Amino acid sequence: QKQRNRLISKVRAAVERPFAVFKQHYGMRRLRFFNLATNRTQCVLAGCGYNLQRAAAVLFAVRKPA
Repeated sequence: QKQRNRLISKVRAAVERPFAVFKQHYGMRRLRFFNLATNRTQCVLAGCGYNLQRAAAVLFAVRKPA
């Protein structure tokens, strides 16, 4: 089991990172609405915001000279 966890830990970390950001920074521990369409819209917009934030971090990263 430890060997299996070591093998899949990189993939798991990459997948779980957005969910952690949604919960901690966007307050999406629970959905707010009873309407499925509204909840879906909120999740899609949060995903767009996360992607924009990641893109800005990648594009405008300050690189240290080697």
